[in-house]
Amino acid sequence: MGKSPQVFLHVIDTTGPGGAETIFTQLAFETKRTENKTIALIRGEGWVKSELERLGIDVRVVDCKGSFNVKFLMQFIKLIRDEKVTRIQAHLLGSNVYASIAGLICGVPVFSTFHGFVDVSKNERFSFFKFLAIRFGSKNVVAVTDQIRDMLIHIPVLDPKKIFVIANGVDTNIFKPLNPFEVAPLNLPIKIGCLGNVRKAKNYPLAIRVLESLVAKGMDIELYIAGDDKNKLADECRVLAKEYGVGNRLRFVGFINNAAEYLNSLDIYLLSSSSEGHPLALTQAMACGIPVVATRCGIEHVVVDGDTALLAENGNPESVVEKIINLIDSDELRKKMFELAPASVKESWSLSSTLANYLKMYSI
Repeated sequence: MGKSPQVFLHVIDTTGPGGAETIFTQLAFETKRTENKTIALIRGEGWVKSELERLGIDVRVVDCKGSFNVKFLMQFIKLIRDEKVTRIQAHLLGSNVYASIAGLICGVPVFSTFHGFVDVSKNERFSFFKFLAIRFGSKNVVAVTDQIRDMLIHIPVLDPKKIFVIANGVDTNIFKPLNPFEVAPLNLPIKIGCLGNVRKAKNYPLAIRVLESLVAKGMDIELYIAGDDKNKLADECRVLAKEYGVGNRLRFVGFINNAAEYLNSLDIYLLSSSSEGHPLALTQAMACGIPVVATRCGIEHVVVDGDTALLAENGNPESVVEKIINLIDSDELRKKMFELAPASVKESWSLSSTLANYLKMYSI
């Protein structure tokens, strides 16, 4: 990190709970823990602010609305100059753009992280100018998966030599099996669970169709969905479950404070998404030794099909049902995942490795 402490400014677009937001707060805490002055700039109240305050981070809240908010940019620049910021870590496209412009104006190195494919959407407005700002204003660009890096490399305006991969990691001291020596037996009703805020990419209607099919086959199943469910899409899922006759078997549990406890209460973890980068909840479930069924939605680099998870066809409820039944019917398969998945996370997806790679990047 150098001989003298740095002044870090961490910036993110969003305010609610999620994988990118978890890494954001943990990385801010890591720079603070290593005796650097650390400030977080966020856009409003919510889980992120509460978590940063719990971790003792200096939080600044500045509202930012619209596609390009000049007032926000001016306040961003003023904060950099007032606090003599020496490093800026940004997450997600909007903050990456603002940070790159502000960093370029102030002469401060910026590190921009992309957490998902939505950040590199072909439909993004003014994408050429946004990525142009990132090219010239960011010292390094971080992709959390090889697949996202490949997408970024193919954006003509970006410099491939500046793009690196740092995977999102899991704290294996927190996310671990309840009993490290024995896989938990299946109980009735069998609890299948998802973890992630209710939004389109999570494709929870697919999970509900899977629930309906399993119940129709005479199986005693309940589906749990943890995450922010205060939106229209969640209401539509509730209506869909009632239409399928499984409304009494669907449980929206809302935001949870203890993800490890929730995951360890499940018999099977289901990732029903249509598109993902590296969902932190997937590796959290694996670290807990919970058998995983996931759609082929961009997470194939994280798991080994048949060893650490079972992969189903994207958007195909029959394929997902088949994989879940395979897990339920095979004690050996569940035991295999219980043994291999946590070891895989410790080897390749640990939080300590993620944080160390960021700190190494900052010192370049």
